[in-house]
Amino acid sequence: MTLCVDSKSLYDCLIKLGTTQEKRLMIDILCLRQSYERREISEILWIKGEKNTADAMTKEKHCDALRRLVSTNKVDLDQLNGRVDRGGTSSR
Repeated sequence: MTLCVDSKSLYDCLIKLGTTQEKRLMIDILCLRQSYERREISEILWIKGEKNTADAMTKEKHCDALRRLVSTNKVDLDQLNGRVDRGGTSSR
């Protein structure tokens, strides 16, 4: 499974093995890292917000990314600045 995030702060937290000040997110971030270490998540990509199909489920705004997915059966990831390598480094 590939994890695609459009949140720069979440992406930075995952690739730098940092922490967050938001206590409610700490457990979620630790679970994501654990899944990555167990290879349940194969890679982590930072994508553009307008390419995030999940926004249709969390926001009330119009979501072109979901419409494209439904009409073409393809996801346009259009990766931004890098991906997390399994060795713990990121390519930016």
